[in-house]
Amino acid sequence: MGNFCPFCGKENVEGAIYCGGCGAKLDQSISTVIAQHDETDIPESFPESISDINEQTNSKKTVNTYTEFKQNTDSVQVYNGYTVQSADPMAPKKKSKTGLVIALIAIIVAVVVVVLVLLFLFGGNGGLLGGESSIYQGSWDVEMYSVSLGTITLQSDYSIDYDLYMTMKDVGTWSANNNQLTLTIDPTAYISVPGGTYDCEFSSDSNKITLKSSGIKIMTWTKT
Repeated sequence: MGNFCPFCGKENVEGAIYCGGCGAKLDQSISTVIAQHDETDIPESFPESISDINEQTNSKKTVNTYTEFKQNTDSVQVYNGYTVQSADPMAPKKKSKTGLVIALIAIIVAVVVVVLVLLFLFGGNGGLLGGESSIYQGSWDVEMYSVSLGTITLQSDYSIDYDLYMTMKDVGTWSANNNQLTLTIDPTAYISVPGGTYDCEFSSDSNKITLKSSGIKIMTWTKT
């Protein structure tokens, strides 16, 4: 009768102590090998062959491997006894886009505010420092070469009223920019105040304006 290995099934010569196929000791039975393992490793059903042992061992190893796989971090995982780097831990993390959007909105708002302030201070029509401002609005007694030419009124809607012997409405329009006053008079109005663009010099109390053209004094306006 042949000396068959109870583990791998290889037939060995009579009197062999170790299996020539798998190296297992031939005088051990499968029951002896199983008893040497921890009780937690003993399967529910007693294996009848080496193939049964392999199947149960692989099944246990798979469960343990999956448990370890789930318990490890996202960047380092253990799979089948090997450490697997699934992601570069030194790689920079993606920044949230929320902060970038907020920063862009803040910049846009700041730019809009600055533009509005500049337009308010230096803009054309209605600018506080360089354009049409409230300092021009109101009624002014006009004098030209020491002769009174009546009263001119610059309205807030940039229309002009004139009063000499009678009041005339909407005889023209006015605008101001960089200390220059432009009067556009309706040619059918027949008023004494000449139209044109004038360089304006204000008195210290802003109650009197000297209007010049090409450096020559043309008119003097006094606030009424």
